[in-house]
Amino acid sequence: MKKKQKTSQPLVVLIVLNWNGIEYTKNCIKSLLKVNYYNKKIILLDNGSDNNEYEKLKAMFPQIDVIYSKTNRGFAGGNNLALKYAEKYEPKYSYLLNNDFTFDKNFLIKLVEVMEKDETIGTLGAKMNYMDYPDTIWSIGGKINPITGKSKLLLNKKKDIYTNTKKIVDVDYSNGLVRHSVYKKIGYLDEKYFIYNEETEFCLKLKKLGYKVQCRLDSTSYHKVSLTDYKISGFSVYYITRNRFYFMKKNFPFINRLAFYITFFLFYMPVYTILYPINAKKLGVLKIFYRGILDGIYGKMGKTTIFEKKR
Repeated sequence: MKKKQKTSQPLVVLIVLNWNGIEYTKNCIKSLLKVNYYNKKIILLDNGSDNNEYEKLKAMFPQIDVIYSKTNRGFAGGNNLALKYAEKYEPKYSYLLNNDFTFDKNFLIKLVEVMEKDETIGTLGAKMNYMDYPDTIWSIGGKINPITGKSKLLLNKKKDIYTNTKKIVDVDYSNGLVRHSVYKKIGYLDEKYFIYNEETEFCLKLKKLGYKVQCRLDSTSYHKVSLTDYKISGFSVYYITRNRFYFMKKNFPFINRLAFYITFFLFYMPVYTILYPINAKKLGVLKIFYRGILDGIYGKMGKTTIFEKKR
């Protein structure tokens, strides 16, 4: 009877990307291997890391599929490559996981349980808590502002009182378990983003098709992010800024885009011009910020070369 229960579980593919983050990735994979779900396939894609990290990870985890990209394809491109690789297993569900997460051993079985009962759910996320403060919520997903294009983390820094509740909530976007068949309907992630906004847009597409985007609050993962310090980098400033222009242009009508331009240039641009150098503790971040604005306006997408070292 026990064996029958195990084999009756739908196949879930868990995808993790590594890019020069071997220590985080090791912890993430170790956590996934302990997850209480029998019918899972873990795929680890190394996104062109240095220091032979691909070979090291392959040797560490012979029980999972470790694949390699010669170049850094970004979050979107790397996950797309892994999703295409995963097609040979014909999974019912897939989950794109960041490597700086660990997971409660029952997080996955709780998500599958819900999605098996409700075919209108396109993606169902787990609650994400701070790894260093496991009783505090980092996010349960997000809310999108259709005027500014900004995303707001829901329940950020709230005490986790949901451990023993099966409550399920609607969100605008979630990094969650995806009903794999939807990729055939709406395609994979848009690689023009390279990183940031691609999953948010994917969730918008799901909603337009009538699927629900939700989070189950007693399914828990843990994110290695600081509770008190918010540090920015030129890398995140550039891609977040640039991609917001592309995201608004691609997904919202003219009136929303007009409101976005007005609020961005009259409010956010002056504010960020003051705050970014203070937060980053260097003036050079402004040059990157303005470059992100220009590339966003002119639609210069994909991986930028401005962070590559000159030889």
